[in-house]
Amino acid sequence: MYSLLPILGPDSDAPVSAEAYSLGNDGQAAGTTFVNYEGQSWPVGAQWLNGSLTSTLPPPNHTTFWGINDGLVAVGSMTTNNYTTESAIVVDTGNVTDLSALVGPNSWAADVNDQGLVCGGGTNGEGFLYSVPANRLVTTVSTLNLAVINNSGEAVGFSGSGKPGVHNVASGTTKMLDAMESAYGINDAGVACGAAGTPPTYKAVPGTCDTRQATPVFQPIPLPAGATEGTATAINNSGDVVGSCVFDVPSFNNGFHFGAFLYQNGTTTLLDTLISDPGWHLEDVFDINASGQIIGMGTLNGTLTAFMLSPTISWPWWRFPLPVLVGSLLGGVADDAGGWIVIGGRRIPIDPWGPWLHYSRKSAMRSLR
Repeated sequence: MYSLLPILGPDSDAPVSAEAYSLGNDGQAAGTTFVNYEGQSWPVGAQWLNGSLTSTLPPPNHTTFWGINDGLVAVGSMTTNNYTTESAIVVDTGNVTDLSALVGPNSWAADVNDQGLVCGGGTNGEGFLYSVPANRLVTTVSTLNLAVINNSGEAVGFSGSGKPGVHNVASGTTKMLDAMESAYGINDAGVACGAAGTPPTYKAVPGTCDTRQATPVFQPIPLPAGATEGTATAINNSGDVVGSCVFDVPSFNNGFHFGAFLYQNGTTTLLDTLISDPGWHLEDVFDINASGQIIGMGTLNGTLTAFMLSPTISWPWWRFPLPVLVGSLLGGVADDAGGWIVIGGRRIPIDPWGPWLHYSRKSAMRSLR
């Protein structure tokens, strides 16, 4: 099960309060929100930490963050002159760097890895790689607009004709992913996720592809029951994949045409079935981090709202393993303050009383599931 936090902005009158697109491993998210500027809702780049708004870029420029790393370097785009131009930007410790002089006036920065290597693209069809620590343009990639980069220096993107490919920074080589129709994410092992048309219907099916193979092969992911097509949008280093799917017959999805899913340990599950929060329907997901936290968009009582999911766990007291007990104590649970435990390399939040609630039937509180 997952706990859910809405991701909100400061302007309650905005049609959409916020949209979060990228997620770091410590719960930091980046995207766009709306602030009231001269009586209008103005889109500006924003950052959140575990669902709470921490910072925004100031108007009057329209800005969006598309990526963020664990060092809180955010990247995105800035538009001026009523959207006539778009410039790639990097924001580090509050300082905004406009990359347009290096990569062109109609460009965007799409993602940044933990080494500070930024990938992006432009309307000229070329991708670029920029180093934040070195403050220099590393290279341009003539065949791909780059969209996502991993910590191994592999970036996936799209050609001018929309075909996906991967660029390896170390070798300077580019490989087209002919087995896929789209690629939206890549983990540190070089496994990309996206979609491909498969027989007999050739509708889009979510799946993964090991880009390090000499001839990469598409591995389809099973759709949730009743879904007719879908795409995978992000993958973490544990191989967990998130995405969105379509239901031609909405009755299979409680009356909704679209649904968000998680593929984990060989099973695909609709995220709606993994939350207990009333009024929510989860439709789109954009990222998943090493802790298994997920960000995306859904509706709350019919209103489009961004969200963050965090996995929650509990054990019967007689199955409480010693490593988890130690992790819980180190995470602050001994002080009834809640905290984190680390299992299989994942940081997982637990409530102040944690698994001990199963021991006491007299407690009025309910344990996290």
